Amino acid sequence: MTAITRLTVLIPEVEPAHWWQCARQNRSGAVIDRALRRHTDAVVRRLRMRS
Repeated sequence: MTAITRLTVLIPEVEPAHWWQCARQNRSGAVIDRALRRHTDAVVRRLRMRS
């Protein structure tokens, strides 16, 4: 019998309080999310927190 290991990746992101602050926020969470989903079978969860 083989053991199944599931990798879960949590990516914290700050969600700006105002729409005009979106341009200043870094989008690296989305890039990491896409790369992990494309190249692994990891479960990826982006956690958005209001600033």
